[in-house]
Formats: sequence, C-alpha cells, structure tokens
Amino acid sequence: MAEKRTHEESESLTGYLTDVSPIKTSGSGTTKYFTAKFQTSKTEVKRLVSFSPEKHGEYMRSSQQSTPVKLTNAKLKVGRNGDVEITTNRSTNLEVSNAKINFKKQIFRVSKEHESAKLDTLTTENMIATIEVKLVGFIDHKKETINTRYGPKLIRKAIVADETKSMKISFWNDTSDDLTAGESYSITALVVKSFEGALVLNTTADTTSKPISPIANVISGVKTLLAEKIQNVYIQQIHISDIRRCQACHHKMEANAEDKTVRCSACQTKQRSAELKRTLTASLTVKDEQNNISKFYVAQHVLMEFLQSCSKENLIGDVDQLEDFLLEINNVKITHGSSNDAITKMEKTE
Repeated sequence: MAEKRTHEESESLTGYLTDVSPIKTSGSGTTKYFTAKFQTSKTEVKRLVSFSPEKHGEYMRSSQQSTPVKLTNAKLKVGRNGDVEITTNRSTNLEVSNAKINFKKQIFRVSKEHESAKLDTLTTENMIATIEVKLVGFIDHKKETINTRYGPKLIRKAIVADETKSMKISFWNDTSDDLTAGESYSITALVVKSFEGALVLNTTADTTSKPISPIANVISGVKTLLAEKIQNVYIQQIHISDIRRCQACHHKMEANAEDKTVRCSACQTKQRSAELKRTLTASLTVKDEQNNISKFYVAQHVLMEFLQSCSKENLIGDVDQLEDFLLEINNVKITHGSSNDAITKMEKTE
C-alpha cells in the first residue's frame, strides 16, 4: 500500500484512538504500515494510516486507554475513494492530551464478518454493520455534490428496507453506481450515524455491495417515503452560496472579479480566477398555499435548468442579480421528495 500523494494539510488533532490493526505490508512488499480509527467528535471517526511501524506498540497502548490523545504534525488528506483520512509518520508526535473535550470514547460494535444485522437491531450510533436489504428506491434522482473542507464529495440518498424496518442511507462517491432500485443487496461496512434525531446509514471506504435473492416480505408503507410532492410556493427569502475552490487542492478561495489570477493560500498554486472550480447552491424560504413556511435546498444543476427554462442562464454569473430575479418571480412550482428538503425541479408559474 503506497502512500498516495494528494493534497495534505498538517494538523494537530485531539481525540481517541481505537481499532489499531496489526502491522501490514504493501502489495509491492516495500512499505510497512498499520491502520486505526481516530474519533474526533461524538459522531465523527476518521481512518488513520501510519507509515511508522516502529510506533505500533505506542499506538496500540493508547488505543487500550480511555484517555484522549493528541496527534501533532498529522496529515489530513483525501484518499482515492474521496474520504478524508489521517496519515502519520515518524515526525508525528502522539501524546496524552490534557485538553478537556466534550465527548467520550465510543465503543464500536462491529458485526461479524459475513453476518448481517436486521435494521431494527441497529440501535447504536457508530455501529459498523453488514445488512441484507431491498433497495426500495433513491430519494435523489442523481448524485449531488456537497462541498466539504477537503473538496467536493458526491452523495446520493436512498431508502432501504428489510422485514423489520426501513432506513435512509447515504451512498458516498461511487458506492451507488452498480445498484438498481427494487433489487436486494448485501451491503457491508456501513456506519450508523445520528442525523436530525434519527439513525441513518452511511457508506464507508470499505463498503461493498453484492446482489442477493429478493427479499419478499419488506415492511409495508415504505414507498410513501419516496413519493414526490409538487407545490406552488411563494419565495420569501433566498441565499445563494457562490463557492470557488482551487483546481489543485479544492481549498476554498476568495477571488475578486478584477483579478485575472489568484494564488491558493493552501497549496500555493497560482491559477486563472476564471478557471476556479465554482459551485452555486441556493437556500430558499418559501410559503405554500396553506401559509406553511418551509426551507429548501437547491443544487446547482436544478438552479441552472430553471434559469435555462426562463432564458436567464446569463444570470449565473451575477449572484446578486440572480437573487433579485428569483424574488421578483414571487411564485414558483417546486418538486421535492416527501422525505427530504431538496428541490429536484423548479418551474415558473403562469
């Protein structure tokens, strides 16, 4: 396993070490390394890869303690699968942390290899599990891009179900590419997270999916979660985020309209301002015909399709004018999933 040279940021990280693996050897036989998990908050756990096998014992001892530790000169990088990983080497210092942190070390329950869990047994946040489920359907028509500190990541949300329960699942990056709605699958290495008061499933770097025999007795009433809802709404407020990122490292950047070139403060790459990666997202506060107030999220491709239907795609270059245009419209017809706040289609009403 060779260390991938992607954009890295030096960090000082405080949290808990868990699940330190034995020392491994890369496929080429030239690199020795070991992996672990590093808990950085109540709900966030990152994969850690250490290329210092001589420190394996030190990491192992720390993982067996309930005391938080501090990693100095660790590296955060985006791996090949798009997930953010921590890498450490000989220059990384591991020490007991005296800082007060507001979360406790989580005990990770991992389902046994090849042993699947029923959805109604997934009651522990941060549990790692394998499930056998029917993919009832996708909430999102296609993948959406979410901007993170470490660059854009793709996500597609869906509903899965077995005989006991239905749950939302977030497929990250390419983990949904070979899946078909209505088919049944065994999905491994999923992590259970808490989101808006409910447990949801998320894929990880180790997630795999394989077809299985159809699950016949799926819990009833699940398809209503996927039903689309169409509403005529009045736009009360709008905020458009115009995010520009470095082409090399995806770091968020500020660029003035009059500047032809700009240098990234993270990786020091200089580039043309007009060629920065740009992502627009809109947040709408709307009132429906029953005077109910709701907030919705509009992805860039949905916003662009709407502007094209109005012959106003030129407004994409001026956020202020774009916001004024949407407020002047007043009323629009929106389509969104019954179980989420993402608008999938906007239409101008007559």
